[in-house]
Amino acid sequence: MITNELFQAEQAIAAGDRTTARAILGGLVQRNLADAQVWLLLSQTVDAVEHKRDCLQRALQADPSSVAARQALAALDAPPRFAPAPAMPPAAPPVEAAPAPGVAPPAQVGFANPASAPTPAQPMGYNPVPLPAQPPQTAYGSPAGSAPPKKSRLTTVLVGIGSGLLLGALVIGAIVVLRNQQSANDAAQEVSPPLATATTDLNAPGGVFVTPNPSRPTNTPLPAAEIPPSLLITELVAFEHPATGIFGLRPKNWTLLVGPNAFQVSSESDEAGFFGSVILASQFEKGSAGETTKFIFANLKENGAAGPAPVILEETYSQDGSGVIVVEISDIPSGSSAPIRFVNYAQTKMTPDGLLFGVVTIPSELFPAEEALVRQMVDSLAIK
Repeated sequence: MITNELFQAEQAIAAGDRTTARAILGGLVQRNLADAQVWLLLSQTVDAVEHKRDCLQRALQADPSSVAARQALAALDAPPRFAPAPAMPPAAPPVEAAPAPGVAPPAQVGFANPASAPTPAQPMGYNPVPLPAQPPQTAYGSPAGSAPPKKSRLTTVLVGIGSGLLLGALVIGAIVVLRNQQSANDAAQEVSPPLATATTDLNAPGGVFVTPNPSRPTNTPLPAAEIPPSLLITELVAFEHPATGIFGLRPKNWTLLVGPNAFQVSSESDEAGFFGSVILASQFEKGSAGETTKFIFANLKENGAAGPAPVILEETYSQDGSGVIVVEISDIPSGSSAPIRFVNYAQTKMTPDGLLFGVVTIPSELFPAEEALVRQMVDSLAIK
C-alpha cells in the first residue's frame, strides 16, 4: 500500500536519511505521478532549488488546493533580505576584522530539510519530466469553496515537530522501520551463540551512535536471491538517545541512527529494524493516550503489499493508554520486487514525559528464533 511506503519515506526523512527516502519516493513516483503527498515529501529530500520547485509544482498539479505546497513555493520565491552593511570604522592598527553580515535566509515555510549526509545533485529515483501547462494561480490559499483534506489531529500536530522534521506519520505509522542502511563497520563480525545475553557496556564496539555508510541504491529491484539476509541478533548492548532521554537495549551488530525526536536501529539488510520515539500529551489523538495507541496499532496492522491477510498474534490495551501488539503482515523490502511476511512487535508505555513508542520489524521466518530478544529490545525502552 502506498500509505505504508509513505510512512517509510517520512521515517527515513526524520532519521536524516534522505537517500533512502528518495529511493522509496522515486518508486512511488513511477507508479503514482498524481499523488501530491509524494511530491511534497520528495521536495524535502533534494537540495537544489530547481528540484524543490519542480516537486512542489507537481504537488500543486496533483492537488491545486494544497496550501502546504503553495506556502513552500512562496518561501522558495521570496526575495532574499540583505542586512545593511555596517559603517566602516576609522583607520586603526591592523586587527582581525569581524566577518561581514551575511544574507539573511528567507523564512522557512512548510517543509524543512533535515541535516544529513551530502546528497547527489540529481536525486536517486527522481527523473524530471515536462510539466503540462497549468492555469495561472491568483492566490496562495485554497481555491474558493474548497478546503484542504482533513487529517488526523495527531498527524497534523506531529508534522514538523522539532527542527522541522516530519515525525507525524513516522510515529503513527512506523509500519516497517527504515531499511537499506549498510553497517558502518564493514569488517566481518564474529557471530556469537544464538542465546545472547544483554550487556550494559556503552563502550562496546558499535555500542553507541554508530555512523552508517551511505545506503546502496534501491531504485532498481534486486532478484530475491541477491537481497542480503537480515543480520541475526548476536548480542544486545545498551544505548541512549540524549535528545529524548530514551535508553534501552539494541542489537550490537545493527546500525544506530539518531535524530532530534527519534532513534532507529537498522540491520545491514533491507529487512529488519528497531524504532522508538516519544509522543507528547499535547499531540495525543483525540487528547487520549489510549486513542493514540489504537491509532498507531491500526496502522501497524495493515499490509504494505499484496499477500495473506494480517494475522494478529497478540493485542492488549491497558487503562493508562499503553498497549502491546504482535502482528504479522506482508510488505516488500526496499530493493526487492517480491513481498515477504514480517512481524511487527510494538509497545506503547505511558510515562511522565508522554507516550513512549517502540517497534521492531523482523522477517517472520526469523521471529520464532529471535522473539525473546526482540521483546527484550522493545520492553527495555525507558526515559531518564
